Amino acid sequence: MRLSIFISTVFIFFLTSPAIAQNETEQETDKIKPVSISFISEITAHPPLQYDGTSEIDKQAIRTISNLVEALNNNPEINLTVSLPPATLSSLSHSKIKENENLLLELKNLAKKQLHIISSPFVTSDPESWRLINSFENYNDLLKRGDLQITNQLQIQPDRSFAFISKSAVIETLEVLSKLGIKNFITENSHIDPKPNNETNPLINLKNQKGEKFDVLFSDSKINSYLDGIKNNSTDVEDLVTNLSSLLMNKSVEEKNVIVKIPFNVSAENLNKIFESFTTISNLRIKPLPSLVENLNQENLSDNNEYFLWNNSSKDLSEIGPAQNLAKAAIDAYSEVIGSPHPNTSFLYELLATTSAAELVEEQISSYYKTIYEEIVKIIDSFTSPKNQNVRLTSRKAELPFTLINNLTHEANVSLILQSDGRISFPEGQTFEVKLNPGTNKIKIPVSSRTSGNSQIRIGVRSPDKNHLLQLDSNSLSITTTRLSGVGILLFVGAVFFLAFWWLRSRRLRSINK
Repeated sequence: MRLSIFISTVFIFFLTSPAIAQNETEQETDKIKPVSISFISEITAHPPLQYDGTSEIDKQAIRTISNLVEALNNNPEINLTVSLPPATLSSLSHSKIKENENLLLELKNLAKKQLHIISSPFVTSDPESWRLINSFENYNDLLKRGDLQITNQLQIQPDRSFAFISKSAVIETLEVLSKLGIKNFITENSHIDPKPNNETNPLINLKNQKGEKFDVLFSDSKINSYLDGIKNNSTDVEDLVTNLSSLLMNKSVEEKNVIVKIPFNVSAENLNKIFESFTTISNLRIKPLPSLVENLNQENLSDNNEYFLWNNSSKDLSEIGPAQNLAKAAIDAYSEVIGSPHPNTSFLYELLATTSAAELVEEQISSYYKTIYEEIVKIIDSFTSPKNQNVRLTSRKAELPFTLINNLTHEANVSLILQSDGRISFPEGQTFEVKLNPGTNKIKIPVSSRTSGNSQIRIGVRSPDKNHLLQLDSNSLSITTTRLSGVGILLFVGAVFFLAFWWLRSRRLRSINK
């Protein structure tokens, strides 16, 4: 109640003090425009999927989401732009705990009326880190996976045009993010250099060397710090009144817009107090963030001074990037073998995405890779062929029988890579695509023999992806050709005719001599 009285008092002072200070007439005071405010929230979480396939949902993140849901249900006038952790939403959907099921249902309902949900990566990850190692497609994959989970779990398409940016972001980060559809970048005042003097109308334009403009929004740092004080119970109403009175004085009649970021993990009780206080203030408009930005652009209220992003150092992903790319190629090949979609493939891709989580340390990441490769090795070991397979050919062209055993419980796709010692050729090419049933498979390989005698071919069984990355099995076949080739037959016939001609000529000469 004290907080509600405080904020009401402060905003009344904010709206009326210019008239008192400047002894304005009542007519001039009436010209003061209302203040528009938008609430935003960024919620991150530790990745729930563990390397062994179990799930551990971040309790603090769940508590934060639960408090937010409760406060929004109690204050239907509030609209909130929020970034939610998609991996956590996915785990909530698989949870058998009733409270988690209800929380996901509440989020789904709020997404239809009070929540403006924006895109966020599947797990917490810094786009600038990926840009620096020329692997930004990895971050793009995380965004796509995040969007898919939000759409699947909340039945709403997240807004890709807005995004929170980390403190490591620079103008080049905005360039690559803009190519993914992001148009409005949300950050904090401390990330901008120099700091904007006026935190109302919080929209600045950053330019790159090409002259391209990028819209950057920032939350009000002082109000945010005061709300942090409320969250931590280190600030009371009297302190807030003292500190905010100068901030909230409106000495002009121009329209004012403010963005307030809700502190992470604030209690439901304090959230209710904050929201209730703002909803009781006259001349205050609570707007969804897109509406506030649209108004800023229409009224040309953006700050066009020259600014830069004062960035912190990003996490070094120079070792993670190549390892992820190799693992992804291996999973892609694995997927080609067992066919997709398949639950095992989805599980491996999710494990791989989780390795990008900023919260993980190197040892934890290694455990995820170990699980991925152990599963791939199981597939590699599932194909065998009997050794010493010998074949006898009695014609120049034939179908070579080859036995290959699929020890999986389902169909599999493989490529046979054929190599010859030069005496055998392959009319249909050296790569042979085969679908294997579970158990023993008899495969017929079209061949052509160039000459009689003994020869050998090498058969490599590999994954059917473009690069045939996985070697599943390898074997050699010994071939004995007993029938003469076409050239041999012609030579033989020619020799017979020559001998017959010689015999007839010799017999005729003997007859003449007699």
